[in-house]
Amino acid sequence: MNQEEKTLLTDSKQIIEYSKQHKPEMTDVEIKDNNNTLTLFVSKDYLLVNGIRVSLFPKTAQTIADYYDCILPTPKLVDIIWEKSDIQLEPKSMSSNRGSVDTLIYHNSFIEQVILGRSFNLIAGHKKDIVISAKAWSKGKVTIYGWHKLNGKPIQPLSSIHSESYKDYSHGTRLISRKCILNGVGMDIWDVLNGDSHGLISNEGKVSIRGYK
Repeated sequence: MNQEEKTLLTDSKQIIEYSKQHKPEMTDVEIKDNNNTLTLFVSKDYLLVNGIRVSLFPKTAQTIADYYDCILPTPKLVDIIWEKSDIQLEPKSMSSNRGSVDTLIYHNSFIEQVILGRSFNLIAGHKKDIVISAKAWSKGKVTIYGWHKLNGKPIQPLSSIHSESYKDYSHGTRLISRKCILNGVGMDIWDVLNGDSHGLISNEGKVSIRGYK
């Protein structure tokens, strides 16, 4: 990979422009409790640029989500997406040069080797998620969660320890469409997150945090 291609994977402005021209593939996820059925539309994989799952600063991730009228997931949604995924990958940890583009590329090649060209409707386990959280959100920080092992236990607990200027190879961006269907009625997902049925997709109560602005 030449330097120009590597720059595309790290430069936020270029990533945003690329992403505006390459809409992520979405799939539907159905969530039920005793009284409700909610259908969401989520990206099948983490955001890719030229086939590489890029790590983004949270405001860059939010800009792309806003462009496609999407939100970033809640921690509960990260759990649900892992449970619903037809491919669940074992996390691969890298201990050195975590923020370098070469580590990002190597990690992505490892993921592709494990996928082995299999088609999928939804895939998870290979990245931590940038999330929105009513519990852990902190101004100027990035909130991350996930990276589930095959037994369903996340390696990364909910955390806002890092500055919003931090990112590394393990961070992924999953998009959740604001358009959803609750009990047969089209709704905005923010109305679900702040309504009586918020428990379907939040284990932190109602969520009014609108992301990284």
